[in-house]
Amino acid sequence: MLPSVNPGRKDDAGKLRYELLFRAKVGLAVEEVVRALMWGADHYGDGNWERVEGHRSRYFAAACRHMFAWFRGEKLAPDSGIHHLACSIASLLFLIARDD
Repeated sequence: MLPSVNPGRKDDAGKLRYELLFRAKVGLAVEEVVRALMWGADHYGDGNWERVEGHRSRYFAAACRHMFAWFRGEKLAPDSGIHHLACSIASLLFLIARDD
């Protein structure tokens, strides 16, 4: 008879489930947001979003421009070729990160 094996323990109940970000199409959407962040870093410089004056109104306006362009039927931002909603999400992430 084989000895019983303790299955191990991990106390993660109620904690954030990051694996949900990388399931199927959600994972592809996350990758598109990362592409938007990379394009911004290449175009403006790493961390530039942290130094933009008037960031609250400017990134809100940017998020809205991308959402309205998408709502009108334009899928990709003409300057970057990245999905408008991913660009909007990047702007919203900047707003959340600096919401102090």
